[in-house]
Amino acid sequence: MTRIQTVSFANALAMVSVGAYLLCVLLAAAAPDLFATILSSWFHGMLAGTGGGVRVTAAGILLGLLTVAASAWLFGLALAAVYNRLLRSRGETATGE
Repeated sequence: MTRIQTVSFANALAMVSVGAYLLCVLLAAAAPDLFATILSSWFHGMLAGTGGGVRVTAAGILLGLLTVAASAWLFGLALAAVYNRLLRSRGETATGE
């Protein structure tokens, strides 16, 4: 098994995290109701700004599962792409794929 290059991986994670954060900011600004719906589904129905009220529904659970899975898949895809690009820029390659 090949070991992960620690610094390259940390750099890739930081870069992709910043990108994900900026996408969240854009979504919150452009579509605040959609953003609130997705955020609520990820936090099991907790309604932001309501003093901690929680409303768990089957639809919210399904939406949360689907959007978390899709977001994690896209995040992982971006992380791997950035990580591999950083390795190539250092003249290294990732093996074991």
